[in-house]
Amino acid sequence: NNGTSFGAPQKIYDANPNADSLGALRGISIVYQGTSPKVVWEIAYSISTGFYPGLPSKIAFWSPTVNAGNYKIIADKNNAFSGPRTGATNVLVPLARPTIGASLDGTAIFVAFMAQDTTYRVNGTDTTSYSFVYLTASGTGGNSWKVPERLTPRTSPRKDWTFPSISPTNDNDVTNFYVNLSVSMDDVPFSAVTAPDPLTNCRNEHIRVTIPRVNLPTAVTNISSEVPATFTLKQNFPNPFNPTTNIRFDVPRLSNVTVKVYNVSGQLVETLVNNELLPAGVKEVSFNASNLSSGIYFYTLTAGDFKETKKMMLVK
Repeated sequence: NNGTSFGAPQKIYDANPNADSLGALRGISIVYQGTSPKVVWEIAYSISTGFYPGLPSKIAFWSPTVNAGNYKIIADKNNAFSGPRTGATNVLVPLARPTIGASLDGTAIFVAFMAQDTTYRVNGTDTTSYSFVYLTASGTGGNSWKVPERLTPRTSPRKDWTFPSISPTNDNDVTNFYVNLSVSMDDVPFSAVTAPDPLTNCRNEHIRVTIPRVNLPTAVTNISSEVPATFTLKQNFPNPFNPTTNIRFDVPRLSNVTVKVYNVSGQLVETLVNNELLPAGVKEVSFNASNLSSGIYFYTLTAGDFKETKKMMLVK
């Protein structure tokens, strides 16, 4: 009712310092996809007396319609470049300040966040980390996500890219999604935040990103959040099938996963999961072969160094 009254607060994340010293720090951002709230925030190592910018951090996501209402990690050191933040930290950790937006048609959501760059120093003398910006996206309401990609360039001389802000609503057409961001850019890392600097050239830049619809993650179903011991590709079921079948696989840790289907000649006929970031658990994806002829097909699961292929039969 436009803020006239509010419901009871709902806890979506509860830190457990006794277990891992990971707690929510800053950078909380929310958008609605239809009537479903989508929330992101940063998780960092912290205790009652402070935080640890030199230790790994994570970007968390929550929605009541995703992962049985439990939060999930969508970015960490495994899929976004991350090292110790050094110098003037300004309450920033390696991965920080996420921001979230949605597409105009309500079918996609986008998350951008900061990451420090510890590999570059101007003349080798700078002691404060430079930053750049990553972007990821989901076409499944947050169930699965694209592997985060770096948006901002590593140019020479180096620029410092910080504090992205995604438009809550972003335009789209039948082919593409368009993500609109405002990002702070400066020549000197954090000079405009920490102290006045005659070298600073801080300004806001507009970035517009095109994401083809075909590049968004497909609908991977989370069957169980119980953590498997190893990667495993199961036999499809039913098998033989006509025209749809389900492919189930185990993911023991947060991983970039690809599932592809080939014909007997080794030609790719369909990519079911395209290098998507998936959390640990038992997953399932459907394959619709209505456009294919009867015969033997092969499906392959790839995740890091793991690769396994199984055979299935289409009978029409």
